[in-house]
Amino acid sequence: MDEKAIGMDTYKIYLIRTLDLELMRMPVSDRLSDQYDLSNLVLREETVAGLDALYARYGWHPKLSKMIRLGASDLPKPVADRLDSLYDNRSSSTLSDIIDLPKLGVPQAAHARLDYLYEKSGRSYRITTSSKLKKPEIDTTGGSLVIRLPVEEGTDMEGQLKSIRKTQKLSEMVDLSELDQTPEVVAHLDSLYENRQPLKLSQKLDLVGLGLPQAVQAKLDSIYAIKKRSISALPHRIDLAEKKLKGRVLYWFLAGELIRSFEYGGENFELVRRKWRDFRATNPYPEYNAAVQAAVDRAMALRPGRPAPDFTLTDLDGQPVSLSQFRGKVVLLDFWASWCGPCIGNLPYIRELKKKTTDLPVVFVNLSLDSSDAAWRKAIDKHGIKGVHVRSGVWGSGTTSAYNVRAIPAYFLVDPQGIIVERLSGVRDTDAIVAKILKSLGSV
Repeated sequence: MDEKAIGMDTYKIYLIRTLDLELMRMPVSDRLSDQYDLSNLVLREETVAGLDALYARYGWHPKLSKMIRLGASDLPKPVADRLDSLYDNRSSSTLSDIIDLPKLGVPQAAHARLDYLYEKSGRSYRITTSSKLKKPEIDTTGGSLVIRLPVEEGTDMEGQLKSIRKTQKLSEMVDLSELDQTPEVVAHLDSLYENRQPLKLSQKLDLVGLGLPQAVQAKLDSIYAIKKRSISALPHRIDLAEKKLKGRVLYWFLAGELIRSFEYGGENFELVRRKWRDFRATNPYPEYNAAVQAAVDRAMALRPGRPAPDFTLTDLDGQPVSLSQFRGKVVLLDFWASWCGPCIGNLPYIRELKKKTTDLPVVFVNLSLDSSDAAWRKAIDKHGIKGVHVRSGVWGSGTTSAYNVRAIPAYFLVDPQGIIVERLSGVRDTDAIVAKILKSLGSV
């Protein structure tokens, strides 16, 4: 640790990457409460323990009969039960079973090593995207598995993943011959498995058996629908930093982590606030407390229930556009730029959201951070982006500063009275966003 390096971005990045690498090597917990922040649900300890036990048993590998409608194949119950048992006891898939490694440029001779790393890392891998890549690649630096995907025009990450994932037939994973079924039934089972839909948590686990009311089940489903850990790397990284770092370097690093977390917002706000209280109780350096408190104040101004900062910007025709002119309608603010790969990658979800809200009083306001007027207009035309278009200015000024936008894409939902509903953590779960819109309109 080097106190002389405090304040240097390169040192901060070095510490983050070093800690994250160690976190990736740690075994992944099977407990639901370790992966998702359940604190806002105010559950009893025994209920959380029950959830953890159910999730450890069924969360990672739910029964086949939960995933597909076996009844649609007219299978007798004893046969369906046997199929469940065969699926439950199938051999674990290797990385080369589920990923088309040749498409990543991996020679056959290297497949065994990658399969070994996959098993060693708890059968997990990480996905990243980059607009600088020309083709997909796989990185094993430090013994971890990272699949890097290029940002492709008109294709979201799910579409790109489908292009490198292998389609595993049920009949290739499980020996269906002992069920003594016709080829037509086997083909039907393969089709059902291939076209299965993601399960809600309440479909995987018997939440009713735990005595959880419908409202709590719905909240759990909403948390679980986010296709990433609801508890980000932050609390785990902080816990590890407290073990590995010391002195001023520790508190400088922790202050930076808290500031970034408050600036980026998200569904873990209350968890970050608890970490902030812990930090404040032990930090001996007042200047770090002041810096974090400033970030807290900025974040609180953008919490749900607070007035959305008004703005007046110029549209494609040179006309002024203000947020306040859309009173009476729900507004989705989309901070983006023509050069932002993830912004472009999310466009299919935005289009889907627009289609689902066609008959609702909803306005999509696209606030571009492009410095080039020509690049801005070209991207709108090229990608067919609909809605109201304005340019919000450079980083750290004007509207981007008012909305504490530190990275894009950034999305805010504003209700008909001009009140912030939520800073959205993403736009993939379009059904959940439509539900928020309907609630804002008083439809539910």
